[in-house]
Amino acid sequence: VLFRSQEPEQAGQVRIVIDPGMAFGTGTHETTQLAMVALEQWADADDRTGVQMLDVGTGSGILAILAVKLGCAHAIGTENDDVALPSARDNVALNGVEGRVDVQLLPDPALLAPTVYGLVVANIISAVLVPMRDALVARMAPGGTLILSGILAREIDEGRDWYLEAGLRLESATRQGEDRK
Repeated sequence: VLFRSQEPEQAGQVRIVIDPGMAFGTGTHETTQLAMVALEQWADADDRTGVQMLDVGTGSGILAILAVKLGCAHAIGTENDDVALPSARDNVALNGVEGRVDVQLLPDPALLAPTVYGLVVANIISAVLVPMRDALVARMAPGGTLILSGILAREIDEGRDWYLEAGLRLESATRQGEDRK
């Protein structure tokens, strides 16, 4: 993945241009990087044909943009901060993925229409991820993938157990930095 690079795109790389404006998500934060690595691993392992993606807390839109550039058919980025929406929409246009990435103001994923997604991603602190577990799991298609990032290392056991109790299977967990998961 290249960010704000003038270098030509190389085979196997995806170029993403991000102007975060007032939104979170430039691609340099550890949790965003971990989510991006997980997306790349998902894309390498799964058939992406027709997959719909939900990006909860989209910020700049970086993860939704990456998902469609990696092969997702469509992504919806939801955000509870209306200040972030113009940045996310601008980034969608900058990356030429209009029509494949939609961004919308939504304060709570439980308010989403009862649509299910083959891929659900949330890069949000665990204080938010744990209470929204049921809403996130309800948005997952059978056999779908949930990627979470933003859980502090000291909170991983509780967060993991909470999602395992919902019937999900943990496939990988990566620690990065001193206090991040």
